[in-house]
Amino acid sequence: MRALGLCVDIPTSKKPTIRAVLLGDDLAEDQVPSLPEVTFVDFFEVAVTSVDLAEQLKELSVAVTGRLESLRPDIVVVRRADRPPKASNQDGPRFRLMSEGAIAAAARTLVVKTRVRTGKECGAAYGAKKADVEVDAAAFVGKRQLLPAAAAALCGLLADR
Repeated sequence: MRALGLCVDIPTSKKPTIRAVLLGDDLAEDQVPSLPEVTFVDFFEVAVTSVDLAEQLKELSVAVTGRLESLRPDIVVVRRADRPPKASNQDGPRFRLMSEGAIAAAARTLVVKTRVRTGKECGAAYGAKKADVEVDAAAFVGKRQLLPAAAAALCGLLADR
């Protein structure tokens, strides 16, 4: 089985960036792997170049579609933004939510087992807390920016078989 974790980051350029991690195992679909049985397969990052919001969302969708067609994951988990403790009226969270919607829709078109989860929901699906799944996911990636995507892939690989 192969699980792809996707997350969206909005750096200071206000242009969304997709960060993705693909994890896998050699077990049958009805068997749940232990952490040592999970292997790192690949990762990618895609930064949009357009200034126009609609064009940015299209770029994200096309990028995810192309990668899904080549990587062929069995499961996709889109890591959704966590709920902030205080509501914000800033554009950044709105851009991120729209971007997450674009990539989730593109993923769902190609992969039936597509899930959208917050960090807390990833932890619950993993059977632990958000911090626990992120600690385990850190064993697969060296860059801190890839950690949410790795955690999403890990929870998908264990929970969504």
